[in-house]
Amino acid sequence: MKKHVYRVIKFLAVILLFFPETGFSKIYIDITSPTFRQIPVALEVSGDQAGEEIKEIIQKDLEVTGLVMAVDSQASGTEYILQGNVEESDKIYVDFSITEVASSSKILEKRYKAGHSIIRPLAHSIANDVFEKLTGQPGIFRTKIACVEVGKGGRKLKIMDWDGYDTVALLTTKNLLISPRWSSEGKYLGYTAERKKSWGFYRINLQTGREMALYATKGLNLLGGFSKDGWLYYASSETGDSEIYKMQIQGNSKQRLTNSVAIDVSPSVSHDGRRVAYVSDRSGNPQVYIMDSSGNNSRRVTSNGSYNTSPVWSPDGKKLAYVGRTDSGNQIFLIDFETQQVQQLTSDGNNESPSFAPNSLFLTFDSDRTGHKGIYIMRIDGNNQTLITPSGQSNITPCWSPVF
Repeated sequence: MKKHVYRVIKFLAVILLFFPETGFSKIYIDITSPTFRQIPVALEVSGDQAGEEIKEIIQKDLEVTGLVMAVDSQASGTEYILQGNVEESDKIYVDFSITEVASSSKILEKRYKAGHSIIRPLAHSIANDVFEKLTGQPGIFRTKIACVEVGKGGRKLKIMDWDGYDTVALLTTKNLLISPRWSSEGKYLGYTAERKKSWGFYRINLQTGREMALYATKGLNLLGGFSKDGWLYYASSETGDSEIYKMQIQGNSKQRLTNSVAIDVSPSVSHDGRRVAYVSDRSGNPQVYIMDSSGNNSRRVTSNGSYNTSPVWSPDGKKLAYVGRTDSGNQIFLIDFETQQVQQLTSDGNNESPSFAPNSLFLTFDSDRTGHKGIYIMRIDGNNQTLITPSGQSNITPCWSPVF
């Protein structure tokens, strides 16, 4: 395990040196607008094989988000020209710029430097800066997605780049294993597993490779997530009824947050640690509720459909994604708390296990629309749904990492 985790840390610990000459000063595109349109962008990168590889990665990053439409630099209507010049010696150097065609002015100029073995992280970093410059929002191209691969040999807990590349397996087991959860700073990866006929949750330290049992007792114990202030939230049936709890990782102080004869499961703590979304059948069927992190002020937030589950907060706290059962199967819905609108995002196959990107603009989820469960990403408006795991391979319960 340590060998594999070392590979993960090598990727996560890469620090690219770059020297900005102009800052981010203007937001050009609002990708959350209902009238959002693709922006015609020309991408030109010189530099033999490394240049071609860097260009391909940047272009794919931007196109998957639906942000841009790749065009020729001489095409009518081109709005921005992205140019990169790649030089190779002991390191790879990239001089990169963005020119606004209408004003003929450079709105970004930077130099990047990286080792030959980390071309993909280098290209993702450039794409991050392009995305942030054009939208005013942080990019997600240097993030990771954790998931569980299900195969004949058992279940494999793994981490991959946001686009499905550079997959690293952390552990393989023949027992049940589900629902990886990142700690808030990305140092640990937690998950729920069945071992010796007992359900509990565990975490791996991604710096040392050491696994630690967090909690295991009688009944069903399911990890919900971690908060920034050192609590983990989980559901447990150790007393007979399934209830929501929180526990301090250091000190093991435990608090019970729900107390009812109903089934309360699937806790998801907001990123500010103040609210917890969860699922309860206290109304007769599973619905999503929200309460304070103290367990007080519980209220129901879903009303459409008779079966709603798997809530997850957006990092900015403005939205909540969940899974709702419809006539066409399990689909992913989005609640916007600012507009009080509910939007169905998926429609093909069964779609489950939503998880937000750290910039709150994208979601990952699993879907069986091709016959096998695969991991997809999409914008929060439901567009640009893209499979990122190999077709024919079964992968479930994705969780998007924080920004490293």
